[in-house]
Amino acid sequence: MADIKNYSLARVFVSFSGVPLNLGGSMVSLEIDNESNAFEDMIGTGKEVAIVGTEDNRASVTLTLAGYSADNGILSAFHEQRRITGTPLIAALYIEQGNDKFIAEQAWIQKAPPRSYAKDNIGDNAWVFRCADLKRLDLGN
Repeated sequence: MADIKNYSLARVFVSFSGVPLNLGGSMVSLEIDNESNAFEDMIGTGKEVAIVGTEDNRASVTLTLAGYSADNGILSAFHEQRRITGTPLIAALYIEQGNDKFIAEQAWIQKAPPRSYAKDNIGDNAWVFRCADLKRLDLGN
C-alpha cells in the first residue's frame, strides 16, 4: 500500500517574535534561501581540490501574503518599531511545514513590501526576513 503524504500551504506555521501568524488561506508562497554555499572548493595547479566550509548560515525568507491578510498589519507594526528604537526588531523566526523546521534566533524584516494597486487586483505583499543564523531540518512532509 502506498504511503500517502499531505502537502498543503495551509499546514505552514510561522511565528515571529513569539507571535504566531494566522496565515489561514492568505499565504501565497514561502521561499527560504541560504546566502552562501555550505562548502566552497578550489583547485590547485596540481589539480588537487580543497574543500572549505563557509560557516555562513545567513538566509533570506520571503513570506508572500495576500493583500487582504490581517498578518500584513502585524508584520507592518513589527517593521515600524524601527522608527521608535532606531534599529530593526530582531527576534526569533520559526517556520514549520510538515516535518520541515526552520529556526532563526535572530531575524528581522529587511524592508516593507512594495505595494501596487490596480482595478480588480488586491495585490500580494512579499515580506523579506533576514536571518543571521538559520538552522534547518529538511525532513519532508
